Amino acid sequence: MDNRDNRPMRAMNTRCSCSSGQDGNCGSLMHQLQTVDFAIVELVLYLDSYPDSCEALQLLNKLIDQRCALAKAYESDCGPLTACGEKRSNWDWVNKPWPWEIAFAGNDVRCR
Repeated sequence: MDNRDNRPMRAMNTRCSCSSGQDGNCGSLMHQLQTVDFAIVELVLYLDSYPDSCEALQLLNKLIDQRCALAKAYESDCGPLTACGEKRSNWDWVNKPWPWEIAFAGNDVRCR
């Protein structure tokens, strides 16, 4: 595998200490969201093959509830996940660091 730009790998289970005042665990919340999203996609594929699996359907519903709670927590603490995220009274999200403006190093996240 060719890694020409030599950028560090992103460690997502970290705390954000960005200068924009974003305290908290944005990286950890994002990692949890990505993990739950992956599990949801896999369960949907499984249910395509085994549509009568009550256990898989119950787990899917549980993960969907978990994802909704994580998305709400992320958007409350870190900003919108999509343009269709929570309603806002101002357009301040553009003043926060963009994903490519955050340097990931070890277990700490710092803005450049």
